[in-house]
Amino acid sequence: MPLVMRESTRPRGLLAWRVPLVAAGLLIVPVVIEVTRSNPNALYQPQSDRSAAPVGEADLNLIRETVVRYQIAHMTPNDLAPAAASRLTGFCLGFDRSGGTDPAASVLAALKDTTLPMTAYTACVKDGMKGRVPLWVVSVSSTGANSAQAVGRSVQNSYVYALERRAGVWIVTAAKLTGRS
Repeated sequence: MPLVMRESTRPRGLLAWRVPLVAAGLLIVPVVIEVTRSNPNALYQPQSDRSAAPVGEADLNLIRETVVRYQIAHMTPNDLAPAAASRLTGFCLGFDRSGGTDPAASVLAALKDTTLPMTAYTACVKDGMKGRVPLWVVSVSSTGANSAQAVGRSVQNSYVYALERRAGVWIVTAAKLTGRS
């Protein structure tokens, strides 16, 4: 019996669906891009943000301070190129999504003992940054009686931090890189 070769072993039905699927994908992508431009959180909203409990003002400032100290000790050295790290003269601290909310004077006073000077982010922007890098604490939410989650930026990288209160002190227990700029 002679061996007979077919033109293709792929069914023709699959090939017929490729072109319409690709065309539909090309039509959807601009819509998705436009939606995310108008609302960056339209497609991604972490589960914890949907049901997050508010954090009291006293805990909020303690959590922010803890996250900033963690950023200085662990994130900033890794987020900067060695040449840039050697020229670093200070940090610019801001809160909220764009870093535009300056920290309270009490928070800056609590961070006075950091290795380099800490300045409010809006003052740094007015000065042109001058060798300083931004540190932001974007949001803080309670995840339990003695636990919280914070979202922050160190230099230009975004992180999610898990925190726990142990013996009355907030401690960062984990940090996960969520984005690079």
